[in-house]
Formats: sequence, structure tokens, C-alpha cells
Amino acid sequence: AQLTEEKVQSTLLQILNGQSRICQETLQIAYQTDKLKNKTTVIGELESAVVRQQYQKVQMIEQQQEEQKGLQEERKRQALRNHFLKTVYQEKDKYWQMAGNEADKANSKGYDSAAQHLLNLAQAYQLNQETETFDLRLAEFIPPYLRKHSFIKRLHRQGINV
Repeated sequence: AQLTEEKVQSTLLQILNGQSRICQETLQIAYQTDKLKNKTTVIGELESAVVRQQYQKVQMIEQQQEEQKGLQEERKRQALRNHFLKTVYQEKDKYWQMAGNEADKANSKGYDSAAQHLLNLAQAYQLNQETETFDLRLAEFIPPYLRKHSFIKRLHRQGINV
């Protein structure tokens, strides 16, 4: 009854945004604090101990929600990456060609781009459980570039061993 209209609307918005546990804890803290203030026999230390305990609960819940949100975002990123890798695998010949075209430019930007294409291909083949096929295709791809030490170093940094 003592909450302002603005606080009520803010609390409702938090609930709608999936933060109901935080709202519950916050309202409980406010209620307990108000309840303790209205008791004449409550010692100040007891009041602050209750508030501190409730605050710690809220912090723990917020941390758990942040961790959960992070996990959900990571799953979403991984799903998007897997979708991209499926596309790469479906168009693998195009990506092998792009890697070759970029490596043929013989400059650092081209080498970086070619190495990224090859990393995407390696991961796409791995996702489709065809790493041996990738290794064979890479063995065919690499010979013209063996003297391009900068390119080979980039491949090693990406975890692609030639």
C-alpha cells in the first residue's frame, strides 16, 4: 500500500521481463525492513542483519540469472555458428575456391582471409564428422603455398596443421 505508482509499474515491468525472483526478493526486503521499523523492540543490528541477508540473497539470485543468461547467449551463438558451418559444408567447393583466391593474393589480408576460410571449412567438416576428408583436401590444397611462411604460420595459429 505504501508503494508509489511508479514503483508498482517498475516492479510489474521487471516481472514481465523475467525478473520475478528479483522483484520478490526486493519486495520482501522492503516488507521486512518496514515491518522491523514498526516494531519498537527491534534492535538496529538485527534490522541491518536481516537487510544484509536479504541483500545477499538478491545478489545470489541476480548472479544466477546472469549466469543463466550467459549460457543461453552462448547456446544461441553456438547454434548460429553451427548453422553457418552447415552452410559452409554445403558450399564447401566455393569456400575452398575462396581460400585459394585469397591465399593467391600473397598479402597479409589475403592470408588472414584464406586462413579463416580454411578454419571454417575444418570446423564444418568436423561438425559433419568428416575430418579425414578435410585432411585429404587440405593436403591437395597446401603444396603451392608451402613456401608462403606467413600463410603457414597463420594456419598454425588457427590450429590447422599442414
